[in-house]
Amino acid sequence: MNSRLVRAALGAVMLLSLAPRAARAQYGRAVAVRRAVVVTAVVVSSASRSAAASQQSAAASQQSAAQAQTSQQQAATAQQQSATAEQQSATAAQQSATAQQQVAGGVAVGTIISTLPAGCTKPVVSGVEYNHCGSTYYRAAFNGDALVYVAVAPPT
Repeated sequence: MNSRLVRAALGAVMLLSLAPRAARAQYGRAVAVRRAVVVTAVVVSSASRSAAASQQSAAASQQSAAQAQTSQQQAATAQQQSATAEQQSATAAQQSATAQQQVAGGVAVGTIISTLPAGCTKPVVSGVEYNHCGSTYYRAAFNGDALVYVAVAPPT
């Protein structure tokens, strides 16, 4: 940009030097010098405006790049949060399935015990006898020749 300014100033000076001597003599040497200064000032002013516009354009480009980078970071964060939420959802579903398999009281359905705890009652539901111990229901079954009790879901 400085080279443009120098070329423009030199061009203005050359134009003034090529002017007929009679014209220079008529207006005086001081007028020719003033014209050169005015032309040079106009060229400098134009170059300054061009430089300011270039700086504004560069600043806008930098701002756009920064905004694009911020947007990319936000998108990556959103994807990460989405993956975390999906993982938490899967964990909750697994815990829910496990809880459904368990009978109230913390004993999993299908758990086999050889003796019943003290204080069990024997309700009959739809012709089937259960052993109700606390909050857990058991059904009598055989494991080979041995009598065992299997935890079951509460009868309805």
